[in-house]
Amino acid sequence: MDNPIFQKPNLLQLFLYCLLKANHEPKEIIFNNEIIKIEKGSFITGRFEIAKDLKMNPASVYKNLKKLEMLSYISLNSNNKFSMLTIVKYNTYQTIVTTKEQQSNNKVTTKEQQSNTNKKYKNDKKEDRGEFFSQSPFFDFQLFKINFTLNDKYKKYDVNYYYEAVKNWSESKGAKKKDWIATARGFAIRDEKENKAKLKPISYKSNDNGKYDPSTAHL
Repeated sequence: MDNPIFQKPNLLQLFLYCLLKANHEPKEIIFNNEIIKIEKGSFITGRFEIAKDLKMNPASVYKNLKKLEMLSYISLNSNNKFSMLTIVKYNTYQTIVTTKEQQSNNKVTTKEQQSNTNKKYKNDKKEDRGEFFSQSPFFDFQLFKINFTLNDKYKKYDVNYYYEAVKNWSESKGAKKKDWIATARGFAIRDEKENKAKLKPISYKSNDNGKYDPSTAHL
């Protein structure tokens, strides 16, 4: 218990949050029309997103992130587009968890072992379904917007509306998906078939008289 993290509850909470948010396997996303690879043990985030999730002050989040980096628990790689957070020795923490599970399983009866195996299989099947929207890279609105409108077919839809639609649906139903962009686009296509699609608001340019000119309307 001499570990400095255990002496600071907020620091421990932040580190556990990072462990849970980190990718379990490498993943590729599209950002600014570029393919970005996010390695195992890393994830894209920002102090404001973390502050919102943990109900902390953004300044405190930034200060504690720098402490974790100084203590070599995480590394931060930031640019003018995003911040990449990586758990240092991520595989070590996964090995510790696996070892404890194995030791615990050795103490149960054969019947309980079979039950645990069945439960693990079911949990694995659930994991195959994907991740919560709040855990996906597309929880970042800018990433969501870029990828949702990457196909010109979907530029006519109200991105803000469909971002909130999948966000609220995931939270209220506890839904997980492998591809949240495809899910959001599916919502839009379904709404259009039912004649209730939410389209991007139309904007107008004003003419020389200061009045809006309908001929300049664009999405």
